[in-house]
Amino acid sequence: MKLNINKEMFNSTYLDLFNRDTAVQIIFGSASSGKSYSIMHWVVLWALMGRNVIVARKQQNQLRRSVFAEVTKAIDNLSLAQYFTINKTDLTILSRATQGAIIFVGVDDNSKLKSLTAPQNGGVLDTLVLEEADAFTEDDFDQLRTRMRGISKFKKKSIMIFNPVSKLKMKWVWDRFFEAVKWDDEVDNEYDSKDLYIKRCTYDMNRFLGQDEITAMESLQTRNPRFWRVFGQGKFGIAGKMVFDGNFRLQDFSISDIRSTRGFTEHHGVDFGFIHKSTLVSSMYDEKNHKIYVYAEIGVREKTKTEFSDIIKTHCTHKDIRNPLLWCDSAEPASIKELKQQGLRTTNAKKGPDSVRRSYDFMQSQEIIIHPSCKQLFAEMETLTYKKRNGEYTEEIDDSSGDDLIAGLRYGYSQMYMNRGAVVSTQLKY
Repeated sequence: MKLNINKEMFNSTYLDLFNRDTAVQIIFGSASSGKSYSIMHWVVLWALMGRNVIVARKQQNQLRRSVFAEVTKAIDNLSLAQYFTINKTDLTILSRATQGAIIFVGVDDNSKLKSLTAPQNGGVLDTLVLEEADAFTEDDFDQLRTRMRGISKFKKKSIMIFNPVSKLKMKWVWDRFFEAVKWDDEVDNEYDSKDLYIKRCTYDMNRFLGQDEITAMESLQTRNPRFWRVFGQGKFGIAGKMVFDGNFRLQDFSISDIRSTRGFTEHHGVDFGFIHKSTLVSSMYDEKNHKIYVYAEIGVREKTKTEFSDIIKTHCTHKDIRNPLLWCDSAEPASIKELKQQGLRTTNAKKGPDSVRRSYDFMQSQEIIIHPSCKQLFAEMETLTYKKRNGEYTEEIDDSSGDDLIAGLRYGYSQMYMNRGAVVSTQLKY
């Protein structure tokens, strides 16, 4: 079987990965660099060659909307649908021409991996792709590699794709691969040996990005230098002490002017408490410029849900907030029901695996302008830090100083950060 694929469909930076058979390949770097897009297209062509490919995410329930969707899009993009059988129930894709296969797995339960085999003709699993590999443990990685047993006509290879959030979060990857080869993250961009290949990829290698996407990416340099390091330069981040570091400020602004600006969207988030505060945070979002304007807040303790709903109604009347849709902490269904019974419009804030990290990633990548009337939120953002363990800062947030208003702010944007794969709001366009 011979197919002609136009290489102009791909970024040249990734072309050599198709035929590369190095045992472990680490493809990491900035957001919008095109690394996942390219490798998922290679996955399709590898299966068409006869390879049996495992595509893995940490959580099983993330597969359908992420890597499975990306691979099926790649099949359509390559006009190869006639050569594959796609099973949306079992999340498998089988090549009709060569008996190659693509199997999608989550490793949140390692026991699921014990019976993992190639689905056609007793073939050998020979290719492993870990998407968002920063979420995997070393045991996950080793368990998946043990599934590639037996003799194959193809060289076996494992490919890891990730944004380098921090050395702390990816300690085992850093120690096992980067530190082992004396990688200098400030200088090195590529390492190539018989058994290990490492490649740093950045957004400026992606020739398909439009100018708007490039401008949005490069604005991180001033909006949030820590995020620019990871998601712009593709370098390993280092957790600082403060969770919000330089990307928020108190500033007076006209609420009526903000509301009347075209293209802005309104967001209202609610967190429930009693000893802790029950909160409502209202803001307007300028998505084009990645700016959040927080204009109103509620933070009250020891209030019943009926009392809290009355406070919200009075507050909304005073702030001229008309019939807002409240995105509420979904861990409190009874509380949400009570607010609804009091005549308020409510919906569940989107949650899921890694939703807390996603929410903070999103907030840290925005410029947050806080009206002087919102003193409680500003005070929380000034004092929220990362936890320290054995003298070193971790990626775990220390909420002992209080984060109730921050939770309200985060929930108001849950529909955005839970529907995006990256912390910046640009999307790849091909």
